[in-house]
Amino acid sequence: MAQDFGRLPQPQSVRLIDFDEAKVVPGIVPGTFILIVSGEKPYQNLTFSPS
Repeated sequence: MAQDFGRLPQPQSVRLIDFDEAKVVPGIVPGTFILIVSGEKPYQNLTFSPS
């Protein structure tokens, strides 16, 4: 999987991550939502921040 990560397109400020599943669930406050993403990070020191 790490070798596939290097072949993904490179945007200018972020990198796309190939994930297994993503779902949006309602938040506690009405009109808010929570994004839940699951998968395996290709690098141990990778941090994730949705944009």
